[in-house]
Amino acid sequence: MSTERKITEQEIGTLVDRFYAKVRIDRDIGPIFNAIVDDWPHHLALLKNFWSTVLLTTGRYKAIP
Repeated sequence: MSTERKITEQEIGTLVDRFYAKVRIDRDIGPIFNAIVDDWPHHLALLKNFWSTVLLTTGRYKAIP
């Protein structure tokens, strides 16, 4: 019997939110990301869908056409 625990959607969301909050204020890489990403809520939702698809095989991520 496997004792592995899958990550949850909530944990994915928390990780993405915390990581990119730090990225946005980082003095070295923050300006790069902030210059490229003009809609952070949309971008974060896309990233959460991506990681949900990769880690939980939800199929929620759809590539941008």
